[in-house]
Amino acid sequence: MKNENQTMLSFSHAAVGYGEKVVLQDVSFQVKKGEYVALIGSNGTGKSTLIKCVSGLLPLTGGEIEICGKNSRKLKARERAQMVAVVPQSYYVDYDFTVEDIVMMGRNPYIDFRHRESQEDREIAERAMKLTKTDMFRNRLYNQLSGGERQRVILARAITQQPDIILLDEPTSALDLHHQIEVMELIRQLNEKEHITVLAVLHDINLASRFCSRIVILKDGKVKADGPPREIINRREIIPIRVMDEKQTAKPLRIHVICGEKGGVRILEQLTNMGHFVSAGVVNRESDDAEICEYLGSQGLRLIPSRQ
Repeated sequence: MKNENQTMLSFSHAAVGYGEKVVLQDVSFQVKKGEYVALIGSNGTGKSTLIKCVSGLLPLTGGEIEICGKNSRKLKARERAQMVAVVPQSYYVDYDFTVEDIVMMGRNPYIDFRHRESQEDREIAERAMKLTKTDMFRNRLYNQLSGGERQRVILARAITQQPDIILLDEPTSALDLHHQIEVMELIRQLNEKEHITVLAVLHDINLASRFCSRIVILKDGKVKADGPPREIINRREIIPIRVMDEKQTAKPLRIHVICGEKGGVRILEQLTNMGHFVSAGVVNRESDDAEICEYLGSQGLRLIPSRQ
Protein backbone atom coordinates (compact mmCIF):
# COMPACT_ATOMS: atom_id res chain seq x y z
CA MET A 1 0.00 0.00 0.00
CA LYS A 2 1.35 3.40 -0.97
CA ASN A 3 2.13 5.94 1.73
CA GLU A 4 -0.60 8.59 1.88
CA ASN A 5 2.15 11.22 2.34
CA GLN A 6 4.02 10.02 -0.73
CA THR A 7 5.19 12.76 -3.08
CA MET A 8 3.67 12.03 -6.48
CA LEU A 9 5.02 15.05 -8.36
CA SER A 10 8.06 17.07 -7.43
CA PHE A 11 9.19 20.18 -9.31
CA SER A 12 12.66 21.37 -8.36
CA HIS A 13 13.77 24.65 -10.00
CA ALA A 14 12.09 23.50 -13.23
CA ALA A 15 12.84 25.67 -16.26
CA VAL A 16 11.62 25.44 -19.83
CA GLY A 17 11.30 27.64 -22.90
CA TYR A 18 10.65 27.74 -26.61
CA GLY A 19 13.83 28.65 -28.49
CA GLU A 20 15.17 31.79 -26.85
CA LYS A 21 11.91 32.55 -25.05
CA VAL A 22 11.99 31.53 -21.39
CA VAL A 23 8.55 30.49 -20.12
CA LEU A 24 9.35 28.90 -16.75
CA GLN A 25 12.58 29.67 -14.98
CA ASP A 26 12.43 28.50 -11.37
CA VAL A 27 9.34 26.45 -10.50
CA SER A 28 9.47 24.44 -7.28
CA PHE A 29 6.57 22.72 -5.51
CA GLN A 30 5.33 19.22 -4.67
CA VAL A 31 2.04 17.38 -5.04
CA LYS A 32 1.27 14.68 -2.47
CA LYS A 33 -0.73 11.52 -3.01
CA GLY A 34 -4.46 12.18 -3.12
CA GLU A 35 -4.21 15.95 -3.51
CA TYR A 36 -6.32 17.94 -5.95
CA VAL A 37 -4.16 20.90 -6.92
CA ALA A 38 -5.13 23.76 -9.24
CA LEU A 39 -2.47 25.54 -11.29
CA ILE A 40 -3.55 29.14 -11.84
CA GLY A 41 -2.00 32.07 -13.68
CA SER A 42 -2.60 34.57 -16.46
CA ASN A 43 -2.17 33.60 -20.11
CA GLY A 44 1.43 32.91 -21.02
CA THR A 45 2.62 32.09 -17.51
CA GLY A 46 3.47 28.51 -18.49
CA LYS A 47 0.68 26.49 -16.89
CA SER A 48 0.05 24.24 -19.89
CA THR A 49 3.79 24.19 -20.62
CA LEU A 50 4.40 22.63 -17.21
CA ILE A 51 1.78 19.96 -17.92
CA LYS A 52 3.53 19.16 -21.22
CA CYS A 53 6.82 18.72 -19.37
CA VAL A 54 5.25 16.22 -16.97
CA SER A 55 3.64 14.30 -19.82
CA GLY A 56 6.94 14.16 -21.74
CA LEU A 57 5.91 16.37 -24.66
CA LEU A 58 8.46 19.07 -23.80
CA PRO A 59 11.97 18.72 -22.35
CA LEU A 60 13.16 20.79 -19.42
CA THR A 61 15.95 23.26 -20.00
CA GLY A 62 16.85 23.23 -16.33
CA GLY A 63 15.89 21.75 -12.98
CA GLU A 64 14.17 18.43 -12.38
CA ILE A 65 10.72 16.84 -12.31
CA GLU A 66 10.17 13.61 -10.40
CA ILE A 67 7.10 11.44 -10.99
CA CYS A 68 6.36 8.95 -8.22
CA GLY A 69 9.97 9.32 -7.09
CA LYS A 70 11.47 8.74 -10.55
CA ASN A 71 13.39 11.28 -12.61
CA SER A 72 11.12 12.32 -15.47
CA ARG A 73 14.04 12.55 -17.91
CA LYS A 74 14.74 8.84 -17.52
CA LEU A 75 11.20 7.54 -17.97
CA LYS A 76 10.26 5.62 -21.09
CA ALA A 77 6.99 6.56 -22.77
CA ARG A 78 5.18 3.36 -21.73
CA GLU A 79 6.32 3.64 -18.12
CA ARG A 80 5.26 7.29 -17.96
CA ALA A 81 1.85 6.48 -19.46
CA GLN A 82 1.25 3.89 -16.76
CA MET A 83 1.77 6.55 -14.09
CA VAL A 84 0.33 9.69 -15.70
CA ALA A 85 -2.85 10.28 -17.74
CA VAL A 86 -3.66 13.58 -19.45
CA VAL A 87 -7.10 15.08 -20.02
CA PRO A 88 -6.66 17.87 -22.60
CA GLN A 89 -8.82 20.91 -23.27
CA SER A 90 -10.39 19.08 -26.20
CA TYR A 91 -9.76 15.88 -28.10
CA TYR A 92 -10.78 15.08 -31.67
CA VAL A 93 -10.28 11.98 -33.78
CA ASP A 94 -10.29 11.64 -37.57
CA TYR A 95 -12.02 8.27 -37.66
CA ASP A 96 -15.39 6.99 -36.52
CA PHE A 97 -14.42 5.44 -33.20
CA THR A 98 -17.13 4.51 -30.75
CA VAL A 99 -17.07 5.66 -27.15
CA GLU A 100 -15.98 2.17 -26.08
CA ASP A 101 -13.12 2.26 -28.62
CA ILE A 102 -11.85 5.55 -27.20
CA VAL A 103 -12.04 4.34 -23.61
CA MET A 104 -10.23 1.10 -24.46
CA MET A 105 -7.33 3.20 -25.80
CA GLY A 106 -6.51 3.82 -22.15
CA ARG A 107 -5.17 0.26 -22.00
CA ASN A 108 -2.56 0.92 -24.74
CA PRO A 109 0.31 1.37 -22.23
CA TYR A 110 -0.28 -2.23 -21.11
CA ILE A 111 -0.86 -3.85 -24.53
CA ASP A 112 1.65 -4.60 -27.28
CA PHE A 113 1.86 -6.85 -30.35
CA ARG A 114 2.45 -9.85 -28.10
CA HIS A 115 -0.40 -9.13 -25.69
CA ARG A 116 -3.85 -8.37 -27.03
CA GLU A 117 -6.54 -6.86 -24.84
CA SER A 118 -7.73 -9.30 -22.20
CA GLN A 119 -10.95 -9.78 -20.30
CA GLU A 120 -9.33 -7.88 -17.43
CA ASP A 121 -8.64 -4.92 -19.75
CA ARG A 122 -12.28 -4.89 -20.83
CA GLU A 123 -13.46 -5.05 -17.22
CA ILE A 124 -11.23 -2.08 -16.28
CA ALA A 125 -12.69 -0.07 -19.18
CA GLU A 126 -16.22 -1.10 -18.21
CA ARG A 127 -15.71 0.13 -14.65
CA ALA A 128 -14.30 3.44 -15.93
CA MET A 129 -17.34 3.97 -18.15
CA LYS A 130 -19.68 3.29 -15.24
CA LEU A 131 -17.79 5.70 -12.99
CA THR A 132 -18.13 8.45 -15.60
CA LYS A 133 -21.66 7.45 -16.65
CA THR A 134 -20.55 6.97 -20.25
CA ASP A 135 -21.55 3.30 -20.45
CA MET A 136 -25.07 4.35 -21.47
CA PHE A 137 -23.79 5.60 -24.84
CA ARG A 138 -20.86 3.24 -25.30
CA ASN A 139 -21.82 2.38 -28.89
CA ARG A 140 -22.30 5.94 -30.09
CA LEU A 141 -19.65 7.58 -32.27
CA TYR A 142 -17.34 9.79 -30.25
CA ASN A 143 -17.37 12.63 -32.79
CA GLN A 144 -21.16 12.87 -32.54
CA LEU A 145 -21.18 13.57 -28.80
CA SER A 146 -21.65 16.93 -27.09
CA GLY A 147 -18.68 18.70 -25.54
CA GLY A 148 -19.58 17.62 -22.01
CA GLU A 149 -20.07 14.02 -23.08
CA ARG A 150 -16.70 14.00 -24.85
CA GLN A 151 -14.91 15.23 -21.74
CA ARG A 152 -16.50 12.47 -19.68
CA VAL A 153 -15.31 9.92 -22.27
CA ILE A 154 -11.75 11.27 -22.11
CA LEU A 155 -11.91 11.06 -18.32
CA ALA A 156 -13.03 7.44 -18.67
CA ARG A 157 -10.06 6.79 -20.96
CA ALA A 158 -7.73 8.39 -18.40
CA ILE A 159 -9.16 6.21 -15.59
CA THR A 160 -8.74 3.13 -17.79
CA GLN A 161 -4.99 3.86 -17.85
CA GLN A 162 -5.06 3.23 -14.08
CA PRO A 163 -2.64 6.11 -13.52
CA ASP A 164 -1.31 7.39 -10.23
CA ILE A 165 -1.77 10.96 -11.46
CA ILE A 166 -4.26 12.70 -13.76
CA LEU A 167 -3.18 15.94 -15.42
CA LEU A 168 -5.98 18.26 -16.53
CA ASP A 169 -5.16 20.96 -19.07
CA GLU A 170 -8.07 23.44 -18.90
CA PRO A 171 -10.58 20.57 -19.19
CA THR A 172 -13.68 22.80 -19.01
CA SER A 173 -12.71 25.88 -21.04
CA ALA A 174 -14.68 24.74 -24.11
CA LEU A 175 -17.81 23.83 -22.13
CA ASP A 176 -20.86 25.81 -21.08
CA LEU A 177 -21.32 26.58 -17.39
CA HIS A 178 -23.57 23.62 -16.61
CA HIS A 179 -21.15 21.12 -18.16
CA GLN A 180 -18.18 22.80 -16.47
CA ILE A 181 -19.75 22.06 -13.09
CA GLU A 182 -20.66 18.53 -14.15
CA VAL A 183 -17.09 17.70 -15.23
CA MET A 184 -15.49 19.32 -12.17
CA GLU A 185 -17.83 17.48 -9.80
CA LEU A 186 -16.97 14.21 -11.52
CA ILE A 187 -13.23 14.87 -11.19
CA ARG A 188 -13.62 15.66 -7.50
CA GLN A 189 -15.52 12.41 -6.96
CA LEU A 190 -12.72 10.48 -8.68
CA ASN A 191 -10.16 12.26 -6.52
CA GLU A 192 -12.02 11.55 -3.30
CA LYS A 193 -13.30 8.02 -3.96
CA GLU A 194 -10.56 6.62 -6.19
CA HIS A 195 -7.73 8.51 -4.44
CA ILE A 196 -6.32 9.68 -7.76
CA THR A 197 -3.87 12.56 -7.48
CA VAL A 198 -4.93 15.49 -9.68
CA LEU A 199 -2.99 18.49 -11.02
CA ALA A 200 -5.33 20.77 -12.96
CA VAL A 201 -4.59 23.81 -15.10
CA LEU A 202 -7.66 26.02 -14.67
CA HIS A 203 -8.43 29.46 -16.04
CA ASP A 204 -11.48 29.98 -13.84
CA ILE A 205 -10.60 30.90 -10.28
CA ASN A 206 -14.19 30.17 -9.21
CA LEU A 207 -13.82 26.52 -10.19
CA ALA A 208 -10.40 26.29 -8.55
CA SER A 209 -11.62 27.71 -5.24
CA ARG A 210 -14.72 25.54 -5.17
CA PHE A 211 -13.36 22.15 -6.21
CA CYS A 212 -9.62 22.05 -5.46
CA SER A 213 -8.01 21.53 -2.06
CA ARG A 214 -4.96 23.62 -2.95
CA ILE A 215 -4.02 26.36 -5.42
CA VAL A 216 -0.60 27.10 -6.90
CA ILE A 217 -0.29 30.46 -8.67
CA LEU A 218 2.35 30.99 -11.35
CA LYS A 219 3.67 34.44 -12.22
CA ASP A 220 6.82 35.57 -14.01
CA GLY A 221 7.93 31.97 -14.46
CA LYS A 222 7.86 31.16 -10.75
CA VAL A 223 5.48 30.06 -7.98
CA LYS A 224 4.06 33.21 -6.40
CA ALA A 225 1.55 31.62 -4.02
CA ASP A 226 0.76 28.12 -2.79
CA GLY A 227 -1.88 27.05 -0.30
CA PRO A 228 -5.56 26.25 0.41
CA PRO A 229 -8.10 28.40 -1.48
CA ARG A 230 -9.22 30.31 1.61
CA GLU A 231 -5.62 31.44 2.21
CA ILE A 232 -4.86 32.30 -1.42
CA ILE A 233 -8.00 34.01 -2.70
CA ASN A 234 -9.82 37.11 -1.56
CA ARG A 235 -13.35 35.72 -1.41
CA ARG A 236 -14.87 39.14 -2.09
CA GLU A 237 -13.53 38.96 -5.61
CA ILE A 238 -15.22 35.63 -6.36
CA ILE A 239 -18.58 35.61 -8.11
CA PRO A 240 -20.67 32.59 -7.06
CA ILE A 241 -21.25 30.01 -9.76
CA ARG A 242 -24.84 29.72 -10.96
CA VAL A 243 -25.62 26.50 -12.74
CA MET A 244 -29.11 27.62 -13.78
CA ASP A 245 -30.07 31.07 -15.05
CA GLU A 246 -33.51 31.23 -13.48
CA LYS A 247 -36.14 33.80 -14.43
CA GLN A 248 -37.13 36.23 -11.70
CA THR A 249 -40.30 35.00 -10.07
CA ALA A 250 -43.40 37.22 -10.14
CA LYS A 251 -44.41 36.08 -6.65
CA PRO A 252 -41.32 35.83 -4.42
CA LEU A 253 -41.65 33.56 -1.42
CA ARG A 254 -40.03 33.64 2.02
CA ILE A 255 -37.93 30.48 2.17
CA HIS A 256 -35.73 29.25 5.01
CA VAL A 257 -33.08 26.72 3.92
CA ILE A 258 -31.72 24.16 6.38
CA CYS A 259 -28.52 22.71 4.99
CA GLY A 260 -25.11 21.28 5.80
CA GLU A 261 -22.03 19.63 4.34
CA LYS A 262 -22.00 21.92 1.27
CA GLY A 263 -25.55 20.89 0.40
CA GLY A 264 -26.96 24.41 0.41
CA VAL A 265 -24.58 26.20 -1.94
CA ARG A 266 -26.41 25.53 -5.19
CA ILE A 267 -29.88 25.84 -3.64
CA LEU A 268 -29.11 29.21 -2.04
CA GLU A 269 -27.66 30.58 -5.28
CA GLN A 270 -30.61 29.39 -7.33
CA LEU A 271 -33.32 30.66 -4.97
CA THR A 272 -31.75 34.11 -4.53
CA ASN A 273 -31.25 34.35 -8.29
CA MET A 274 -35.00 33.76 -8.71
CA GLY A 275 -35.76 36.66 -6.39
CA HIS A 276 -37.08 34.83 -3.33
CA PHE A 277 -36.59 36.16 0.20
CA VAL A 278 -34.15 33.59 1.55
CA SER A 279 -32.75 32.88 5.00
CA ALA A 280 -30.50 30.01 6.00
CA GLY A 281 -29.30 28.22 9.08
CA VAL A 282 -28.07 26.77 11.21
CA VAL A 283 -24.81 26.46 9.23
CA ASN A 284 -21.28 25.51 10.25
CA ARG A 285 -19.07 28.62 10.32
CA GLU A 286 -16.26 26.80 8.47
CA SER A 287 -18.44 25.30 5.73
CA ASP A 288 -19.00 26.32 2.10
CA ASP A 289 -22.65 26.95 3.06
CA ALA A 290 -21.57 29.62 5.56
CA GLU A 291 -19.27 31.24 3.01
CA ILE A 292 -21.97 31.47 0.35
CA CYS A 293 -24.36 32.96 2.94
CA GLU A 294 -21.77 35.59 3.82
CA TYR A 295 -21.07 36.34 0.16
CA LEU A 296 -24.69 36.61 -0.95
CA GLY A 297 -25.50 38.80 2.04
CA SER A 298 -22.60 41.14 1.27
CA GLN A 299 -23.93 41.66 -2.26
CA GLY A 300 -27.18 43.14 -1.00
CA LEU A 301 -29.27 40.15 -2.06
CA ARG A 302 -32.28 39.16 -0.03
CA LEU A 303 -30.46 36.68 2.14
CA ILE A 304 -30.77 36.68 5.92
CA PRO A 305 -28.45 34.00 7.40
CA SER A 306 -29.67 32.59 10.68
CA ARG A 307 -27.86 33.83 13.79
CA GLN A 308 -28.56 30.61 15.67
